Amino acid sequence: MFKKGYIPWNAGTSKTKVSIVCENCGKTVEKFLCGRNKVRFCSNKCAHEYMGAWNKGKKLSNTHKENLRLAHLGKKQSKEHIRKRLRRRDKSSLEIAFENIIKKLNLPFKFVGNGDFILENKCPDFININGEKIAIEVFYRDHKNKTRENGLEKWKEERLKIFNDNGWELIFFNETEVKEDVIKEKLKMEVL
Repeated sequence: MFKKGYIPWNAGTSKTKVSIVCENCGKTVEKFLCGRNKVRFCSNKCAHEYMGAWNKGKKLSNTHKENLRLAHLGKKQSKEHIRKRLRRRDKSSLEIAFENIIKKLNLPFKFVGNGDFILENKCPDFININGEKIAIEVFYRDHKNKTRENGLEKWKEERLKIFNDNGWELIFFNETEVKEDVIKEKLKMEVL
């Protein structure tokens, strides 16, 4: 309600229509400016998308990566956090090839590398669905040697210990073993 003699807060500022180029989508739009306001985005949605992806297209420096690693070192992640992280992960070409072979051979294994099965914060790639405690890891040797501090053999030892301590048998397949005859040979004693 206006009173006689009342001066509004924006008196003296003029509404000016200007053309802006959105910082997120690049679209040119007409917007009203009032006083000192600045317009950088065509909509609130565009502004939100831009702010949500502040590092989109940028690469982190090695120092920044190391600082992030150190900040998270030693922290236990919840099963739900691990599941969320793994659900975003696509199957590798090796996992797809392995899955196609086990389907062709009608073997009782299911892909769970997306977080469907977690044992002591470890998620195998495949597990037996006939009630037997058999898990399978499919991997590229070079990748494991490069990404693991202590290399492939240490990674295998740690995985075996965790699964064996919980009553599971763990079978490894590297990229040279993902072939129909090798899979039949390695799994025939465990499954048949």
